[in-house]
Amino acid sequence: MTRGFKRLHFKPSPFPMRDKGKLVATDERCMCQHPRSKHRDTAAYGHGSCAVCDCQQFSWQAFLIQGESA
Repeated sequence: MTRGFKRLHFKPSPFPMRDKGKLVATDERCMCQHPRSKHRDTAAYGHGSCAVCDCQQFSWQAFLIQGESA
């Protein structure tokens, strides 16, 4: 393991998610504009602080859908 590397996720990712077999959510966007995959785990996958900015907790804004621009 690389020195100084801190693992973001210890919980399994819920992605990709299918909506009745049609749309595929590849991630979720936080109010800080970073994806849930860039937030640390708490009791649930990616609901903690952001690894990119000073956001303290994931706050859901939207799903990121496969094939749509971010």
